[in-house]
Amino acid sequence: MKKTNFRINNFFIIRNDKLFYLTDIDVLDDWKEVTDKDLEIFLKSKDCTEKLNELKNLYDINSNVNFIIPDFKKFNVSLQKGGTKVISLGPKKLTS
Repeated sequence: MKKTNFRINNFFIIRNDKLFYLTDIDVLDDWKEVTDKDLEIFLKSKDCTEKLNELKNLYDINSNVNFIIPDFKKFNVSLQKGGTKVISLGPKKLTS
């Protein structure tokens, strides 16, 4: 398990193998102090791999990013229920 520099609506994300999990930690000092052992509780639920990969590909960003999702409450509830839900991200990145 590894801490990452990804966040969704200020909540930090951890990685285990190739899967990403959303934590309930949104304070940087708490993030720095928490141990890997304490983060293991987030491996049981809140798999956000699909959504994070979608966001990384959409915006072509692979590090040091805090993605803001307008309907975060719905997204978070869908993670807690174990389901996945497609959420509109608003206007897409313009390409020329």
